[in-house]
Amino acid sequence: QSVKEESQKRLEALRPWTEFFDRQRISKPNGYSGISQRLSFNLRYFQNNYILIVLLVIAYFLITQPWLLVSVAFLVCGFKWISSLPTNEPTVIAGKSFTQLQLWGIYAVISLILLFFTGISSTLFWVAFICALVVCGHAGFMDKPVEAEFEGDEQV
Repeated sequence: QSVKEESQKRLEALRPWTEFFDRQRISKPNGYSGISQRLSFNLRYFQNNYILIVLLVIAYFLITQPWLLVSVAFLVCGFKWISSLPTNEPTVIAGKSFTQLQLWGIYAVISLILLFFTGISSTLFWVAFICALVVCGHAGFMDKPVEAEFEGDEQV
């Protein structure tokens, strides 16, 4: 499946935002088992909504940090370009011949230096922290819908 098809499928499977933000279903869980049950259910139930939230947080960080955006663009374009080169033919750049393996090495070194200077580690920490806080906070405090309580029950 292509990325476009997968994205379309996930967008169509989003739960309604009115259901996602239903304040009447927010309540304090009953201990660790209550949190565990809610996390297990809600992470599956709202999975696509959570993925979209994570992508929006990542997009926010990329937009607010232009050098990080340039670095990520370099990573994506460089990866795509080197991957498209023939493996058994050398590539000539500025009159010097490079194998694909040498280009991967040069690309890795430049990428690491670029990411180091853009502060990727702190950005990754904050993205992970914010996403974990939002997703786990929502999943832990959002009660199951009433319909879910009756799943698996057989009618007499």
